Amino acid sequence: MGHSAGAYIAAMLSFDPQWLRRVGLNSQTDLAGFIGLAGPYDFLPIESRTLRTIFGGANRAETQPIFFITGKEAPSLLITAWRDRLVSPENSRRMAEKIHAHCGVAEERTYRGVGHLTLIGAFAPALRVLAPVLREVTQFVWRVTRQTDLSTFERRRYGAGHSARTT
Repeated sequence: MGHSAGAYIAAMLSFDPQWLRRVGLNSQTDLAGFIGLAGPYDFLPIESRTLRTIFGGANRAETQPIFFITGKEAPSLLITAWRDRLVSPENSRRMAEKIHAHCGVAEERTYRGVGHLTLIGAFAPALRVLAPVLREVTQFVWRVTRQTDLSTFERRRYGAGHSARTT
């Protein structure tokens, strides 16, 4: 889960398999889900001189999370602000469309009462009235993790014949 640049990083970890593979994980089997809030997933060509320097050019597809979608990834929840002026909501729309086109699972939420910063701010108790971000994220986490119980976690962490439970 991440917001803005954090959503970009979380998306690259979720969709580009090279990053988790480096630490012995598989992004298609070891993640329960991906949550991106106001994420830049598809922003070519890069117009900003600073961003072109950071990403090594204006049109490098391999820097875009959307480039790596296969449809085999964990379910995604893409939340964006309708009036976001920093990261276009079209990033989330195009990401969801491509996931669906590859028969993957993506839920998309666009909220009118928030902007780029108040979208993440809506997690705070005083700002929860702006958008149901906390509720949506919590419900998504419950939905994508309900099939994973402690024994599944233990098998992944400790191996098939081991149990960390004490009696």
